[in-house]
Amino acid sequence: MLDVLERRVREVVGDRGTVERSEIGYDWDVLEVTPSRPDARAITISSEDRLLVMLGRDTGHFSVTYDDDGIAMATALMEATIAGHIIEHPSWLGMRVTVRLADGRRRSTYAFAVPPVLFGKRRNVPIRRYVAY
Repeated sequence: MLDVLERRVREVVGDRGTVERSEIGYDWDVLEVTPSRPDARAITISSEDRLLVMLGRDTGHFSVTYDDDGIAMATALMEATIAGHIIEHPSWLGMRVTVRLADGRRRSTYAFAVPPVLFGKRRNVPIRRYVAY
């Protein structure tokens, strides 16, 4: 299934970034997409028992299944991130990563870290908006 995602991301990224695939262990591959622009967001996809689509500086991740719906969601998340439709903002749980998909739906997850809110620094943590590759 990672082959399908790899082909699609190579089509979308083109020469605006690099796509590398590595094998970590038995039946466990990692696909890393690195943009050419430093203010764009990298993507890492790990294929374990589920697909983990990791986005955001603090690695907020989405876990999707290996069925057609899961592959479609992973593809939509990748395409939206490559298009620059990803925002990170502080929350009580760390950083919330929100992706706006091509059809207008939004999907959010949390990058669990020590929340800056606990230390009274919520106002000092910027909202990060990423650009297209």
